Amino acid sequence: MGALNIEKFKKNLEIKYYLPLKLKQRLVQEVISNCMEEKNEVLYVNYFVKEMVYKLCILSYYTNYQFTDKIDYDSLQEIGAFDFVINEIMRNNEDEISKLESLLCETVQEQKETYNSLSTIISKKLNEIIETIPDKNEWSKILKNAVKILNKSNPEVVQAFSKELLSGNLLSILRKNKSEKLNTKKVNISREGKANLSLDVLDKN
Repeated sequence: MGALNIEKFKKNLEIKYYLPLKLKQRLVQEVISNCMEEKNEVLYVNYFVKEMVYKLCILSYYTNYQFTDKIDYDSLQEIGAFDFVINEIMRNNEDEISKLESLLCETVQEQKETYNSLSTIISKKLNEIIETIPDKNEWSKILKNAVKILNKSNPEVVQAFSKELLSGNLLSILRKNKSEKLNTKKVNISREGKANLSLDVLDKN
């Protein structure tokens, strides 16, 4: 069969000079899904992979070329297969490739900016924190244990804890992030400094 050359490549090759918008979008998403990488929670573009996948997708979407395991990207690049197809498309429809590349660049930039935006990073961090917040049953156990610990503490510690609990700091976190609320019915401090907590855990209506 012999080594691949441009003449063998062009033999029986059929080229589309226009690709419908839906297929353009599919092509772009295929390139993006292969070239975008996350490192330390920041999204990067691997431009070497981007160029390779983009050119392979041009052949896949715009021609009837049949890929084989024996023919790789470098072999096609070496004989000028990609340049030939792209030039043929542009010769017959000069705006086709520029529109495709513009769509690809804009989509890559948009996804990078969205993923790496401050609001997205904060949102991801908050979701991680929310996952660590106990559910209502765990809260009940935590508060019961807190009472036991406080009852062994001096009155000043008990007073400080009660003040923080009544300030709503602990309760507001639970309301916002777990769609539940703690209703503190009674927090009594006895003369001996003993804590007596009566808590109802209610599901949010």
